[in-house]
Amino acid sequence: MDKASINNMKATRFFAARLFPAIILMTTTFAPAGRGTIIWTGPPVAFTNVAGSDPTLAVNQDRITPNVWITRGGSQGIYNAKTESGFTHFFSPADTEWANGTTANYNNLTYTDWNSWARGVNPSPPSTVGVNAVVHLISEDIYIDVQFTSWAVGSGFSYVRSTPPPPPLLVIAPSGGPNSFDLAFTNTSGLTINVVATTNLALPLANWPIVGTMIETPPGSGAYQFADPGALTNSIRKFYRLQMP
Repeated sequence: MDKASINNMKATRFFAARLFPAIILMTTTFAPAGRGTIIWTGPPVAFTNVAGSDPTLAVNQDRITPNVWITRGGSQGIYNAKTESGFTHFFSPADTEWANGTTANYNNLTYTDWNSWARGVNPSPPSTVGVNAVVHLISEDIYIDVQFTSWAVGSGFSYVRSTPPPPPLLVIAPSGGPNSFDLAFTNTSGLTINVVATTNLALPLANWPIVGTMIETPPGSGAYQFADPGALTNSIRKFYRLQMP
């Protein structure tokens, strides 16, 4: 598997002994940070921090990742509530850097702290409203499109930002014995990868039951295997996803 495939954690090698008429849909959903640059190109999402709201509450924080929670207190600028208790000039939000532009050209932009971006690259925080910008989550190496839609005097702000791209959808056929689905691929050793499945795509992903775990055989080899002997029951299709806990 090449480096790009490893970075995106995509299962790309499948071994099929037999093909059956009923197809199974398979998607990979994990892309751990720290394994290469990640560009978020998914559908935009809006976040609003209401003026006067309590910045310590999760509802008033944009918890972009486990490491970056953007919020704003009763005055001054935005900060990362995950690691900061308030705004610090020319530092906050911690673990981020900002630039004018879009992720389409992320590697050619000039990044700086939010304070310098809002009051140097741009004339003032209110003037950033409507400006196409990119925020780089430094430790996770994630680049996100962001555009402020409001900036209140004193406290409060809102913006829209991009989200992780949807995982690729692979249409494959079950392999192995009758009614069985077997999956095998190679990747980085030492991963914990759960397999969830359902026969009803309308069921929220959070409610998909875990039907097994990818087994690394032999340990340390990076070769993962999974088998579901009850994949086909009464010719009903079953849908699978891979997830990191």
